[in-house]
Formats: sequence, structure tokens, C-alpha cells
Amino acid sequence: MAEISTRYRTTPEQLKAANPDIQDPDQLRIDQTVRVPIGEGYGVEPIEREVKPGETLADLAAQYRQPPVELARANRHNTGGTQEPLVVGQKVWIPGTRSPDVTPTGPAPSPLEAKVQATDAAAQRVAEAQRQYDDMNASTQGRGAAMPWLQDNLNTARKGLDTAVQSEIAQRAGPGATDAAWKTAADTVSARYANDPATAAPVDASIKKVTLDRQTQAIVDTAKAAGDPQKAMQSLSDQYAKAPAEVQDALRIHDGARAVIDDAAKWALEPVQGKPDGSMGPQAPGREAMERLNKLTETLDPALAGRVVLAATPGIEQYVQRYQGEFGGQPFGPDGVSNLVTTLGRVADAPGGATAIDRIAKLGIWDYGGISNAIGQGANPAYALALAKQPGVDATMVLDAVQGGVSAFRQKTEDDVKAYGAHMEELSWLVANHGGSMTTQQLDQAIADYKKDKGQAWADQAEALRRKVADDGEKLLEQMASLSPLPSELASHQGQVDKTLEAALSDPAAQVAIENALQTRPEIVTGERGQRLLEFVNTTPLAVSAKVSDQVRKLSQELATAHVKATVIGAIGPDFDPKNPASVQRATNALESLRSNTQWAKAMGLEGQALNKTIDALKNTVPAAGESADDVAKRLTALDSQLDGLKGFDKSTFKGQMLRGVGLALAGVGFLSSVDKAQMDPTLKNQLKVVIDAAGLGQKGFELYAGLTGASSSSTAGRLGGAFASKLLGGLTAGIDAWSSAESFAKGDIPSGILYGVGAGGGLLAALGTGSLAGPIGLGLVVVSAVGLAIWNGTKEANKHEFDSDGGASMRFLEHAGFDAEASRALVDHSGDGHSTVPLLEQYARTQGLDLSDPADHGRYVQWVNDMPAEKLAALRDSLHRTADEFEGDASRFKATADDDKWVVPDTAQRPWFAASGAAQPESAAQLNAVLAVLGVPPLT
Repeated sequence: MAEISTRYRTTPEQLKAANPDIQDPDQLRIDQTVRVPIGEGYGVEPIEREVKPGETLADLAAQYRQPPVELARANRHNTGGTQEPLVVGQKVWIPGTRSPDVTPTGPAPSPLEAKVQATDAAAQRVAEAQRQYDDMNASTQGRGAAMPWLQDNLNTARKGLDTAVQSEIAQRAGPGATDAAWKTAADTVSARYANDPATAAPVDASIKKVTLDRQTQAIVDTAKAAGDPQKAMQSLSDQYAKAPAEVQDALRIHDGARAVIDDAAKWALEPVQGKPDGSMGPQAPGREAMERLNKLTETLDPALAGRVVLAATPGIEQYVQRYQGEFGGQPFGPDGVSNLVTTLGRVADAPGGATAIDRIAKLGIWDYGGISNAIGQGANPAYALALAKQPGVDATMVLDAVQGGVSAFRQKTEDDVKAYGAHMEELSWLVANHGGSMTTQQLDQAIADYKKDKGQAWADQAEALRRKVADDGEKLLEQMASLSPLPSELASHQGQVDKTLEAALSDPAAQVAIENALQTRPEIVTGERGQRLLEFVNTTPLAVSAKVSDQVRKLSQELATAHVKATVIGAIGPDFDPKNPASVQRATNALESLRSNTQWAKAMGLEGQALNKTIDALKNTVPAAGESADDVAKRLTALDSQLDGLKGFDKSTFKGQMLRGVGLALAGVGFLSSVDKAQMDPTLKNQLKVVIDAAGLGQKGFELYAGLTGASSSSTAGRLGGAFASKLLGGLTAGIDAWSSAESFAKGDIPSGILYGVGAGGGLLAALGTGSLAGPIGLGLVVVSAVGLAIWNGTKEANKHEFDSDGGASMRFLEHAGFDAEASRALVDHSGDGHSTVPLLEQYARTQGLDLSDPADHGRYVQWVNDMPAEKLAALRDSLHRTADEFEGDASRFKATADDDKWVVPDTAQRPWFAASGAAQPESAAQLNAVLAVLGVPPLT
């Protein structure tokens, strides 16, 4: 009856009243009589129109100036849709016209009006097709015989709507439309259907699809216009890497993109097309093809590199078959195999990569030197492992080549780390020896001025060397994760391979490189790759090795931390706002991802109820909009209590500190984002202190607070912009890196205080400036100490940082602490073993009760040094030279008192010429005060 009521311009209610015998108005019988009241206040006779060649229902709607929707509803059982041509001679009802003589009048619709009418009709057709499908599905529980036909009908209608929507948007946006113009046009189309749920959803779906098609086609067109297959592939990859996830998904199945990939693969294999001729040596074509494939994929996004390699695989298979039929033996030679191993290792985790590796491994392509050399340059050994599993292959020999390669790459890593350390040695020495006498701001400025003096070329080289160290660490981690545990087919070789991995895990340079990679590139512990790395530390037999179990534990912690930084802290972002539901949902989803990540939970030692309670406590730290600092503090206190109740997560452990830091990021950033203040005034400082104190970070929380409220514009916190929320998030990220490094190396070869605590205010103040491992200075400090470089303590370098040897660099650096030129010049005269006396003076100040992070105490310390007459300062310095050499440069051995004070102190007074001439050797504050008394210098108070 709905169709009839539309056709006669009446209502279903009037038809029901006129036909009381009809029980179900939606189930009429063929040839059933239906009475339709006609007249004033009732229905109107429709026109019956015979279809002419080529006409559509949309055409008739335009001619009779009626909505296409009405014509479609009036002819539901007679037509296939508003856009498809009708059958010539077919009768079509034109509803609601009073006179049968009515003919269309007025001008034809404009191009845009025609497009609008076409979209309206197409949307109605989809809505009707969807209704028919849903009705049949509901009445037959999805088993109706017409279901396939109805699905096809719905699909056809959707395609028609896609075409109509695309055409209308293009008409509205105009030729060569910008993305902004296209979006404006698309929004206009969408708005027209906002109040009609039946058409709004399909129209919006079509808008999304055609917009996505437009974006992907533009990327493909740009790539094809770039030039030869290499350039086209690189262009496609560059654009793919920057595209949103949905565009990337569409590109991977786009015919045009596949054509670009296929063309690139064909280009790489051009040298091996056709029958091998052997004119340049039988292996030359294969070597050239593998070199091309390696260079082609080297700079591609891994997802596309994997598809290029997979596209090239059939060609490789065919060439190997032809080659062996013609010449026999191996087709690529050492260099060709090396390029192949590098290429396949690059795509091991990419879609299609594993398939390509398995297929090529079945070909038996092999060369001992080729495999070893590739892995020795950092290649993933995925292909070698797949080859070693093949029937008839000598797995022992293949794995021997792999182990040799890993050992060679470990040596390369050490060389690169030392090269970085050598480049950063001077600045690292200055920071370690003079930085403790400076405030954070002074240290930042000293470093900035040093870098300025060195010039941009020095800074560029430092960054290039640092990136190389991170590259090495990332690749070495990949190699280790690939080799432990080995595939089950190679399990009998695990013990031998583990010896190589133990050597890598025990190597300080390797540790530095891996930690640098994880701190600067935490995203490597996300996705499938991240799961594999976490699984490595959770399942490797090395976890129970007496030699390296502690290193595996630390690595597990670092991987888990990197995952949290990349996912949770990355999801929080400096724009986190509790008032924004999408912002809160983003953070909540990130936390929930930790709950479901069993490998992360295992690496953290959080499982079962402990995991659930911790995630719930973290989620509870997200403040509600408008909460006070005290309200936010209560949330953090709850998290602190929850972590205190878990073994291994109290305030003294890094894992406990890290999770408290995450909670503080959620609570603190959420709180600060709602603060509408341009300056860190006293009120806001107090509120921030309440929030930070509640997190349970202790001294580290104080350092964070001091760094944030006193950060200079050149520090990490200062550089993050004016938003306090951004500064807090940046400070926490740097802090987590610093805390991790401090724990990782505290029990190793790096002296206490080198990495953590180089600033006057303590560890995190340095991290907020430039002292975390993620920063170039912190890494330089670690490198110089960790790998035992001779430049650090070698006696032959004793005078390297003195005034006459370094052009005054050490003196200029020390002046930033506030020492005058005369005092600075005196203090850069070092001991016979090359030790500075400045750390001893700092330690003396601490034994006297001064806190050098306090501006007043710092000022008294600096003024005390500046007030000393030159000859007195020189004598004190010379005496401290003897102390520094006795302590081997470790100022922490200088205490307030010593066991021999009872005779050294009076002896100093009884034989004053030793102190007066700089020949004393004070080994405690009490002994130093005795020396000062001889010199006539008041003690520091």
C-alpha cells in the first residue's frame, strides 16, 4: 500500500480506511483490488507514461519536476532503479498530477541539479535495496533463496551511489579541485542527508570511499609521473609512508600501485631476463640483479619493500632454474648472495617477506662468505635460518657463517661507538668534570656555547655518528632476537649459537648501542616486530644463563619501557585533555592495549590480577574535567599504593618508577592542560608540586619539579614550547630514559655520577637539559666510560683539557658556572694523571651542608672560590691534585671525615709548609679545612 499511496498522492491511513478487508497492507496479492478515494482531500490520479529509448527514472523525475525518490517509490515493482535505462515501452507512473494532460514545463535542470537528482535517486535505491535485503534476512534467518540476488542488487546499488556521489562532488568542487575544496563539496553532499538515517549512512560510506579512491589515485599518478621504475617506486613509498592508515590499506590493493611495484621488480631483474649468456662470467647477471634489488628496496617503506621482493620472487625462481640448466652451481656468487641476504633480511617482518624467504630458500642459494659478510654489516639472518632448515643443507656450516657475521657486526658496533665517543670526548669530559658546579641553566648555556664554537659541521658529524650507533643497536637487537630461540628444526645448534649471543650481550659497546636505539626509536617495540622482540627476552634460553641472565633482565626492562613510551606516552601526547572524550579514549585504549599484551606483561613481571589492578589504577589517574590539584593527587596516591603492594614495583625499582611516571603523565598533563596561565606563577608551582609529590617518585619527583619550574629556554623542557603540559610530558620522557640508564649501568663499568647526577641539581636536571642517554651529551658520557677509551683516563692525555692544550675551551666552559676568569684559569690546571679538582670542590661543598641545586647555596660556593686570592687558590688546587690522583678521579671517595683525621689535621697545622706550598693531600673535609686554615682562607659554610 505504501507504493500505491505514493502513486496516488494519498496516505496509507486513507487506503486502510477504504479497504478494511485487507489485513496486511504490506502483503497484497496479484490482481487484488484496492479502492483508492479520489477527490478533494483525497488522492489524485497519476499519469501513466510510456518509456522512450534511453530514458531513466531520474530523467523522468527531472522532466516532471518531481523528486526521484517519489518516482522510485511509486514504481518500486516496475523499475530496476533510478539510474538504469528503462525498458522501451514500459509503463511508468508519474504520481500526483491533477490532469492527465500535464506535460513537463520550465527549463531543464542545470548540470549540478542533475547531479543532485542522480545522487538522491541512487541513495534511495540503496536504502530500498538495503530494506529489501534486511527484510528477507530477518524473515528467513538469512536462508532465503533470494538472498544472493538481493545481495547482488544491494552491491550494484552501492556502486551506482559511489558513481553518483563522485560525480556530484566533482561537479561541486570543480576541475583540479584542491583537497580543501573537495572536502567542502563532500560535506555539502553529506549534510543533505543528515536527517534521513536510511540514506545518510550509505551516502557517507560512498563519500568516504570515493574520497579514498581519489587520494590513492593521486598518489599513484604522482608516482607514475616521477620517471623510471626506480623513481616511481621511491615516490610511491615516500607518499605511502606519510599517508593515513586507511590510505595505506587502499594503496596495498590498488591496481595502479601494484603495477608500479611490478614494474620496479621487473627493472631489478632486467639483468637476468632471457637465457644466461655467460659473456661477463656466468654469475655476473645474477650478481647485478641482486645488487639492483638491494638498492631498490634499501630506502623503501618495509611494507612496500616486501611486496617488491615478493613480486620479484617468481623471476628469481625462473632464473635459477635456467641458470642451473645452463651452467649448474650457484647463480649469484658471494656479492650476489650478500645482497640477497641483506634484502631478504630487510623484509623479514614485512607482508610477503616471509613467503619470499621461504620460496627462495627452497632454491638452495648459498655462499659462506656472502652470508657472513651480509650479517657482518648488520643484515637480519632470516634467510640463512630458512636455508639451514632445508633438506640436504649443512645447517652447521650455515650457522657458522651466521655466527661469524654476528661477531663481525659486534666489532663494527664497537668501532662505531668508539668513533662517536672520540668525537664527543672533550664535551663529555667537560660536562662530567665541570657540569656539577653549574645550575641546569648554566650547563645548558655552556653546552650551547661550546657547540657554537665548534661550528655546524661538528654538530652535523655528531648527529651522524649518533644515528650510526642507533642503527647498529637496532640491527644487533634484531640479529639476537632472530637467533634465540632458533627454529625447532635447528634447536640442536642453540648451545653453540648462544655463545656468540652471550658475547654480544656482555659487550658494553653493544649495550650502549642497543639502549640508544630503544630510547631514541621506541617505535621499534610496537606492532608485530615489537611482539617478536618482547618474545625474544621472554623465551630465550639466555634468560637463565649464568653469564648473561642479568643483561637479559635489563634488556627485557628496556624493551618494555620502550613499548610504553611508544604506545601509552605517545598516545597521551601534549594535547591530552580530560574535557575531550576522544583524547581520553585514545589514552584509555593505549592502557588497555597493555592489559591484552601478554608479552609486555611477562617482560614487566605483571600477570593475572596484578596486571589488571595496575592497569585499572593507571586508568584511574586520568582526571575528570575541572578537578583540583588535590583531587588529582588523590588519584596518584592510589596508584602509588597499588604499586607499593606489588613485589618489585616499589619506589626504589625502575619498573615502579616508570609506571608512576606514566600515571603522572596522565594525571599531570591532564591537570596542566586545563590551566589557563601563561606563566608558572607561585600558585601553579604549588599545585604542580602537590601533584608530582603524590606520584611517589621521591627525589626524582623533586628533580622533575625543579627542572620544570626552572628550565631554561635551551633545555629539553624549555624547548618544548610554552605549554606546561608539554614540558611535563617531555620531562617525564627524558626522566624515564635517565632512570633506565642509571639502573642499567649503575652496577657496570660506568662510574656512579657520570651518567646520572652530572647536574648540580641531580640526575633529572641533567636529563631535562642534555644529560639523558637519548641526548648526545649523555650518550657521549656513557660511551667514553663504558668502552674504556684511553682518552678518558690515559695518562698520556693528562694535559689535554688544560688551557694551553685546548685553546681555552675548558676555561670558557667552566666560566658558565659563575667562576671569574682568574679562578677558572686556575681550576683548569689538572693533576699529573689528568684529573680535574673541580669535582672535589663540589664534593667538599656538599660535605659542608650545601645543596648546589639551591641558588643561594650555589652562589655562596661560587663566591667562596672567586674570593680566594690567586696564590691561595693555586696552592689549594695543587694539594687537591694529589688527592684526585690518590682517589683515581673518584670524588665520591672524599667524605666529611676520615680515619686518619686524628693525626693528619694536627700535622697540617704543625708543618704548614706542605699546605702553603700546595704539597698537602687532604682526603676529607676535616683535612681540607685544616689546609684552608694554613692558607688563611675561611672554610665554606
